[in-house]
Amino acid sequence: MSGQISDSVPEEDTKRPIKKKINKPQAHAAAIQQYAAKLYRNHDGGKAGLANLGNTCFLNASLQALMHCPPIVGMFLGFDIGQFQEAKRLRDREPMTKAVARKLRLVRCFIDLMRRIWTGKYSVCAPKEIVGTIMDLYRAFQNYGQHDSQEFIRCLLNGMHEALTIKAKPSNAVEQSTNAESDRSSAADAEARGTGRKERKRKRKDKLVEYSLVSDLFEGTLRSDVTCENCGNISTTCESFFDLSLEIPKEPELKRVQRERGENALPEAPQPSMFSMITNFVGLTSQPLALETLLHTFCTSSDLNNANQYRCEACNQKVDASKVLSLTRLPEVLCIHIKRFSYHLYGSKVGRQVLFKLQDLDMRPYLHPSIREEFVSTRYDLYGVVRHSGGLSGGHYVSCAKSHVTGRWFLFDDRSCQAITPESVASQ
Repeated sequence: MSGQISDSVPEEDTKRPIKKKINKPQAHAAAIQQYAAKLYRNHDGGKAGLANLGNTCFLNASLQALMHCPPIVGMFLGFDIGQFQEAKRLRDREPMTKAVARKLRLVRCFIDLMRRIWTGKYSVCAPKEIVGTIMDLYRAFQNYGQHDSQEFIRCLLNGMHEALTIKAKPSNAVEQSTNAESDRSSAADAEARGTGRKERKRKRKDKLVEYSLVSDLFEGTLRSDVTCENCGNISTTCESFFDLSLEIPKEPELKRVQRERGENALPEAPQPSMFSMITNFVGLTSQPLALETLLHTFCTSSDLNNANQYRCEACNQKVDASKVLSLTRLPEVLCIHIKRFSYHLYGSKVGRQVLFKLQDLDMRPYLHPSIREEFVSTRYDLYGVVRHSGGLSGGHYVSCAKSHVTGRWFLFDDRSCQAITPESVASQ
């Protein structure tokens, strides 16, 4: 018998019907995508409340806002965790660590809850799995205590980011957005060391970049320029962010904003409610501020002096300096946190009203001047608001979220879900 295999096929075999072989992983992925597309277009979806499991209103309100964000809904409804795990195992060529596996369970709980909310079959869902997983991962959330919604959102997004992170060589677009600012800030140092553009490109080419579905949506880049008042040296650093924390400015800060950034930096706030107008008139509350004013304040210079002096590398000593912040990369989903709690001698809550637009928030004025005209799209529409009522020692969280299917707004208060008008959202 010959050791070679013949290519010929017996005549009787050619007449047999050929059974098409089904690729089970591909069929499974296709089924998930089909199911996700159905949920994404469901007019009855997204109207389920979340049961309060014991001081979990901060978690419920935050989850409702996130799970009504169109990019998140579209991306995670059809996300196949099993397929991701297999692809990650083949790419990394090493077993998944226990820490990553635990955080991947957080992603699974998030997706399962989102799918239940968007089926339209439930009026109330109990987020038991995601509450238990958060408590298991982060000790600060154990014992069902009261917590800040921003603290929870940061832990949730960071945990999901770490679970879904992959390493790869950056594409040209990612490389440019990630390294353009560092190139500008380090060019002088590179010339002093005798290294040039080719050297920096070679180093970047060998560098692996970490990214995930979460960073693709939420990550932006913040630039800090610190100017030494003694020698004029400017030190530039860039760091990524998932949210922007804005302070409510006081009168001296507002004057500085107007002096540095002009009259346009203090736009008139949208018309407040009748109750707010009355309390402002009698002096019980301050005049409302526009969200744009808080953003301009964020990008206005601040002094680094006294106990906060800056150590200048050129002077090799601590000196007075000024610091200016600006944005160099805008995220697809912009998360803004307004700092309302003050922790000086006694804790207190800043009650000044901040009014905002529901559409067309333009972020172009807050980009660094050198790249301000490079961005094509800089406008954002609102899809969710998380609001806290009460004081520092205790309170309650609710959220307002917009359905991407119907365009209607809903107020979520734990188990309750009720339709509201856009005007009532703006007055939050």
